[in-house]
Amino acid sequence: MMKPNSINHLKKRSFEQLFALVQDGQIPLSIVLWNKHMSRFEGCVCETKMLDRTLCGFCLLSRLQSQGLSQSSPETTAPYLDAAQSISCYLGLQRNAGARLAAE
Repeated sequence: MMKPNSINHLKKRSFEQLFALVQDGQIPLSIVLWNKHMSRFEGCVCETKMLDRTLCGFCLLSRLQSQGLSQSSPETTAPYLDAAQSISCYLGLQRNAGARLAAE
């Protein structure tokens, strides 16, 4: 069994990798990997059921906002809030695309 410190280290590293993907604009991949991160490190049951990209996207959006607001300076807050905005835009575009397809 892993020690709590090594689990926290892996969890932190996993989140940092996800954050880098979002900053790189790889939103769909980051949402899928967020689902895996949450089920592995935080006991989320989403993966055992079905990946809901919208729900997982909002979960990631929330975590990025929370992480950003917990930073001590505007310089370290901004990248998290920018990443959260990218997720929000992606989810909005997906919703609009789905609505257009349903209307056709």
